[in-house]
Amino acid sequence: MPYNEIDLAAPNNGQGDGARVGGSKINENFKELFSRSFLRDQWVVSRWVYDPADLGFNVWRDGDMLEGWADPVEKTRWVRGIVLTATALSLPTDLDDAEKFLLLIDKQIVS
Repeated sequence: MPYNEIDLAAPNNGQGDGARVGGSKINENFKELFSRSFLRDQWVVSRWVYDPADLGFNVWRDGDMLEGWADPVEKTRWVRGIVLTATALSLPTDLDDAEKFLLLIDKQIVS
């Protein structure tokens, strides 16, 4: 969905968007913004499929891009990747299962 700009027109000329139309545009812009990037568990998720009827922030979807700590306790392994098969996906357990998750970047922090 493209960005919806509120038509403000000239001050007090009555030709811009009304309150209801303007509010609707604001709601749609925020729905898209929050469905594109959100936090799930310890993962930052970017989702490029927008479905306003089912935002589904609590489920993984094929094509979700995510990044975060593969080991949230020790915080020594930062990964970024794409969910290939969301069925029965359990992160971080399935990070190295090539059938479920394509690992794009794997950074080890050594101290």
